[in-house]
Amino acid sequence: MATKSRSASGSHPPPSPIGGGLQAAIDQVRGGGLVLLYDGDDREGEIDLVAPAGVATPQLVRRMRTDAGGMLCVTIPPSVHLAWGLPLAEDLLASAATQHPLLRNVIAGKPAYDARSAFSLFVNARTTFTGITDADRSTTIQALASLVEETLESPSPRMGERFAQTFRAPGHVALLNCAIGGLAARRGHTELTATLLELGGLPGCGMICEMLGDDGAALDKAAGFKYAARHGLPFLEGAEVLSAWQNTSRKPEHPLTAPPRFG
Repeated sequence: MATKSRSASGSHPPPSPIGGGLQAAIDQVRGGGLVLLYDGDDREGEIDLVAPAGVATPQLVRRMRTDAGGMLCVTIPPSVHLAWGLPLAEDLLASAATQHPLLRNVIAGKPAYDARSAFSLFVNARTTFTGITDADRSTTIQALASLVEETLESPSPRMGERFAQTFRAPGHVALLNCAIGGLAARRGHTELTATLLELGGLPGCGMICEMLGDDGAALDKAAGFKYAARHGLPFLEGAEVLSAWQNTSRKPEHPLTAPPRFG
């Protein structure tokens, strides 16, 4: 994680140049655009660039890695990663520790800002070459978005097979498993992004990338506001997403129970 630069962390964003607030962010992602999403002063204190995964062109991948600079990840909704059988990286390391004792000492454990990490596998689409180019990562991210949508529409155990047929690991796109229960269970960028997209009527499959400053630290809020204003993008506080999720009568898709049984 980037070292934090919080000189403006206590300030509040000015009105967005395209209207401001949650509705502007929802309209932006509905149109396939970018949003700056700040998780909160009491968490990582970081800004992520966020967009629906299905719009991941090579040009957008390049913009996110150059303008943001952090790790490019894709959020996977709870019912989808449960249907796929997609494990958390931490659990994979723990299960492998019996054969590889070193892993007992390198498993991250509880981060200072959270109960556990959302990281799952790193994958490439099988149709890619190295997987690292902007075109290859675009292909992988679009394929993830497509399979997420297909799984949400027609969930079945076969979707795990489809995942294995479509992707290989290790790869260059990080998958983030949204917590079961969504924002009721965890309030990281993973769940905030998925919920923002779902509030806009989209699958909770987003591409996200942490924004870093020229000093290599996490981009502070003042610099984030300036970037948003310069590019006409909404700047959204995580608290705004949380409030909308709590108040809406139609809760976004976040199962609170065990994995569904199919067939």
